[in-house]
Amino acid sequence: MRKPLLAVLLIALLTGADSPKEWDDATTMTMNLEGTWQLVGLTRGGQAAPNAGNWELVFRGDKYSWVMVGTPVVEGNYKLSVARTPAQLDLMPNPNVTNRGICRVEGDKLTIALFEPENVRPRSFGDANLKVLTLQRVKK
Repeated sequence: MRKPLLAVLLIALLTGADSPKEWDDATTMTMNLEGTWQLVGLTRGGQAAPNAGNWELVFRGDKYSWVMVGTPVVEGNYKLSVARTPAQLDLMPNPNVTNRGICRVEGDKLTIALFEPENVRPRSFGDANLKVLTLQRVKK
């Protein structure tokens, strides 16, 4: 009785061990950032900061750009991982810089949290000394 049960368990483990490639760390299966988001709120260390101008954050494919009044100001690549909670968002304005953050999408609201300096990833939205950006989806 033990040998057949052990054989079944071993076969189950071996056949289910390889996850599909589309489920890798960088997947965006449950969170779609694609489109244009307008900055509607900014806090630094828990204090409201002035919203300096008409900023938009645009995600297309694996690229992002910060746009002010229709003109791209910062452009780069991004990587989103939903393998953890909260989701991890890396913004890479150039190959030598990675701004590590976390994010969440609630309907058409995107919240991004980053430390300053941005080379350390926050663990939660409740961490101290965060820069938190709140954005509203303008278009997909």
